[in-house]
Amino acid sequence: MDLKTIPLSRSVKQILMMLADAFMIVTALALSYALLGKDFFGQEQRFYFYLSLATTVSILVFIRIGLYRALVLYMGLQSGFLILQGVTAASSLFAASYFFVKTRSLPTYRSCLFSG
Repeated sequence: MDLKTIPLSRSVKQILMMLADAFMIVTALALSYALLGKDFFGQEQRFYFYLSLATTVSILVFIRIGLYRALVLYMGLQSGFLILQGVTAASSLFAASYFFVKTRSLPTYRSCLFSG
């Protein structure tokens, strides 16, 4: 067995990449809450519903734009734009879910992109 290849089928590798992406999306959100000094695990129930919905839709957007078909090793400019498009769509989904979850009674924390 060569160390550079893993003897798994293509579909299994794609599923593993999807699971890794979902994990990294949730971890990035948890770390952003830590930077704000908020408790990620002490949120309302609807927060977790919108989080799972946004994560699922983000993965579906990644599939739709063909992100899991691109070979990262031989990535060209076109694949770079696909990744940028997917990350932008995922960020927009999480920004929308933030605005669905926020309540008026709690202080809101905004990033520099949404301050105003």
